[in-house]
Amino acid sequence: MAKVEILTGAERQRRWSAEQKLSILKEAFGTDGSVSVVARRQDILPQQIYTWRKKFSPPKLEAPKSASFIPFSVITPLESPADGSKRRGLRPRSRTLRSF
Repeated sequence: MAKVEILTGAERQRRWSAEQKLSILKEAFGTDGSVSVVARRQDILPQQIYTWRKKFSPPKLEAPKSASFIPFSVITPLESPADGSKRRGLRPRSRTLRSF
């Protein structure tokens, strides 16, 4: 024979209206609010309050789906300065191995 368990007491799956949820959120995240205190008073888990906050928060902006490019152009330096003088560049150093 199978064991049967009869549950008596309050139903645990409660329905909250949007107004009730917003009221609880205002109380929990107000200036003097505490999520854990409000959750205990309302007999709900603190995680439920955070879930409601996420549900009622404005949507986040997302990055564009396609890549966008900005046009640019590269300007090369002149070979000689405008005054006609020679440009001095750095000469590469040669490496010599010394034996001791």
